Amino acid sequence: MNFNQAASLYKLGVLPSEKMVDVAISALESGSDEEAIVMLAIETDKTLGTLKPLFEECLRVLNLDALSNKETLEYAAQHYASLANSGAISEVEFGFKVGSFHDEYKLEGMLWDAFQNAMWYEEAPYEYGYPKYLESNRAFQAECLQKIRIIIERYSA
Repeated sequence: MNFNQAASLYKLGVLPSEKMVDVAISALESGSDEEAIVMLAIETDKTLGTLKPLFEECLRVLNLDALSNKETLEYAAQHYASLANSGAISEVEFGFKVGSFHDEYKLEGMLWDAFQNAMWYEEAPYEYGYPKYLESNRAFQAECLQKIRIIIERYSA
């Protein structure tokens, strides 16, 4: 996870405090020498009360403290796409993760499509009580997964 992605997850309220230190350490390993990042990376008290002001200072120094809604969703989608590519979450979980921000951010375009396809995948009836539709449902679910994979590829670039 990079600072752009961490900033977006922070704005969305889903960044665990321990990840704040991890992203600072990664930034240092990548060559950053910002004092704010160093201070966050070496902090030993991992409570949110201690880390939050240090993390917010990093965001301010990096000009990531005022992400637009569109940037926030883009960076979050990139993070979840990397998790899907690594196998940490499934394609359907990717759709639901980005979809969880719909109420506040009104998803549109590909992120909305990912969320819809995740819902359709889950809602397709299985063989229980629907044996004559089993093959068409499996084909429909495969189609939903393929559409989500295409979206994940787009956010992985």
